[in-house]
Amino acid sequence: MVYPTLFDTDVSKKVINRRQIQQAEVDEKFEPLVQNFATWMMNVTQEGFTKLIDDGKKSYDFIGLDFKKLSKSDMTKRITDCKSKVKLLLDILLDKTDANPIDPNILAFLASLSYDPVYAADKVYSNFELMRLKFNSFGRILEMTKSHSQMIIGSLLIVRILVYQLVFKASEWNKKPKWTDQLLSNFKIVASVIYRLALSIWEEQLPVVNINPEILLPQRILPLSMDPGLLDSEEPEMILGVISKTQLAPLFEDKQWCDSAKQVIMDWTEKIYKKLENYRKENKAVSAGGEEKTKSSIKL
Repeated sequence: MVYPTLFDTDVSKKVINRRQIQQAEVDEKFEPLVQNFATWMMNVTQEGFTKLIDDGKKSYDFIGLDFKKLSKSDMTKRITDCKSKVKLLLDILLDKTDANPIDPNILAFLASLSYDPVYAADKVYSNFELMRLKFNSFGRILEMTKSHSQMIIGSLLIVRILVYQLVFKASEWNKKPKWTDQLLSNFKIVASVIYRLALSIWEEQLPVVNINPEILLPQRILPLSMDPGLLDSEEPEMILGVISKTQLAPLFEDKQWCDSAKQVIMDWTEKIYKKLENYRKENKAVSAGGEEKTKSSIKL
C-alpha cells in the first residue's frame, strides 16, 4: 500500500517509520492468530458442521444448470433446507460464543485493528473495507466508528475465517465424511449465502468514501476459483469465485428471513465488539505491533 508523502520532515519520517514497523509486526502476528481463531471457531460451530454433513443426501442446489427442471415445490424445499442450515450455523455461533473463552492475544490483536487510531495493515484489510474508510496522506485511518469496527471484525472473522477457511474449505480440514459433489455444492451455497448476507450489512451501513487508487489493493482477494462468470457486483469482492447475488436471488426474496439472519450476524459482531471493549477496559490498549499506546503530539 502506497501513500503520498506531502512533506519531508523529521515528523513525517517518524510517522512513516512507525507505520512500517506496525505493518511488519502485524504481518508477523496475523497468520498465527487467524489460525488460532479458526480453531476456536471450528470448535464453537462443530455442531452446525455436523448437521450440514449429515444433511448431505439433500441438495440445496437451486442455482445449477438443471434447476429449471425442478418443480416449484422441489425448488422451494431446496431453498428452505439451505436457509435452515445457514440460520442454524449462525445461531450456533452466536449461542456458543460466550461459553468458549477467546485467547487474550486474539482480543488484543482485534482491539488494535478495530479502534482509532490505526494504520491499515495490508494483510488485514480488503478493498471492500478500504473503500469505506478515510485516510490521511500517511495512511492513518481518520475515523473509526463502531460500525467501522464491526465491519473489520466481521470481515475478518465471518468472511475470512468462517466463510472462507471453514465452510468453503471444509473438505480440506475435515477428512471424515465422503465429500460427494452434492455435499461440496451444499457447503459452497451455504458459504456464499452467509458471505452475501454479511457484505449486505456493511454495504447498507457504510457508504463508499474512498476510491483512491494509491490506497486500494487489487491483490487483496481470497482465491476460491478463477471463474469470472460467478461475479456480478460492481463492489470489490473479498472472495473470488463466490456465488453471485443474481444466482442466489431466489433465496434472498424472503426478506423476513434475510433480516433475521443478518440480525444474528450483527448480534455476533456486537458481542465480539463488547468483548473487545471489556478487554480494553481491563488492559491497557495495545497497538497492532503489540506496543503500549501512549499519548503523542504527533497526530498524522
